[in-house]
Amino acid sequence: MVFLVFSFLIYGEISLFESVALLVIHTLFLLIRVIVSSKYMKIKDSITDNKSIKHWFIYLRVGVFMTGLTWSMLFFFIAELPPEFHFILFAVILGLAGGGLLTLGIDLYTYLSFMIPLLIIPALWMFYQDDITHITTALFLLMGVSYYILTARRSTQDFNQLIIENKKSELQKKTLHYQANHDVLQIEIAA
Repeated sequence: MVFLVFSFLIYGEISLFESVALLVIHTLFLLIRVIVSSKYMKIKDSITDNKSIKHWFIYLRVGVFMTGLTWSMLFFFIAELPPEFHFILFAVILGLAGGGLLTLGIDLYTYLSFMIPLLIIPALWMFYQDDITHITTALFLLMGVSYYILTARRSTQDFNQLIIENKKSELQKKTLHYQANHDVLQIEIAA
């Protein structure tokens, strides 16, 4: 949806061939991610071993990497446009990185797979430009990258701690249930 809105903003500013190429590339990667996700959803309940889980995580990370790469490559398609378009795309990409933090931040490596191509390539592109505005923006972008990495790291740690506490709570409930049943059994035997 965001891609369609951005496409509408640059409509008429880049050639029809470039517009169609961007749409096809973006749609192709999105379609691949949908197909992989639907395959996973069909078999997710039958996955029990760590090797299979790691296998699906690799698919997820490659998919989000390609999505981040697709968004960052837009800068090369709009390079000849006025700087206003660069900064609109910059704002969109920062929004995507923030949204990715909420949806992918549970797993740091998955988030990094998305965020690194999404933000580092535009930062390098902006450093390559000859004006101070782009270079300053690239510096702010790199500060944002460090903030996003630290926040994602914290989010991953919080999620892992939540899992540990949940497992401890389940173990305590089972222990209390066992002790209660054992005490009832002791009372019955004593009687």
